[in-house]
Amino acid sequence: MYCSNCGKELKENSNFCANCGAKQISIGDSKSSGVKVSDNINEPIELAKKEVKESAIAGYVVAGLSGILAVISIATGTIIAGMSGLALVDAIIFAALAYGVSKYNRSCAVAILALYALEEVYNFSTIPINSFADLVSRSILPIIFLILFSRGIVGSFEYHKLSK
Repeated sequence: MYCSNCGKELKENSNFCANCGAKQISIGDSKSSGVKVSDNINEPIELAKKEVKESAIAGYVVAGLSGILAVISIATGTIIAGMSGLALVDAIIFAALAYGVSKYNRSCAVAILALYALEEVYNFSTIPINSFADLVSRSILPIIFLILFSRGIVGSFEYHKLSK
């Protein structure tokens, strides 16, 4: 049995976790409290899976948006939002990394964050900001994606640690 709070293995019939001190729900307690024991046992690993899934979805969204803008750029022959037709290569790389993240690959989780951060720094330094609204709109979405990609790193490392 594993701790419902930190995921560490518990000694047989333990009421409290020796690692974090969290009270454990036994099978007898679960009937009276309405809590399923099986849901609590895997909570940390389920949280790690959720973080990885959200990070992978964010990667697919970035890949999709980059791909759409690249196709439009190729079709019209113009640069759209700082993206040319070469953004199609970028979209393929993001999609491949997002797939790797979805398979709990720690290297892909780190790489997708690094690539996204580098691209945002480059875009922020090369594309002029015309207004405060432009600054806000170009800051909020990248911060959200950076947070999601960071959580994907944490989730993939936690998943591997807990699944041993």
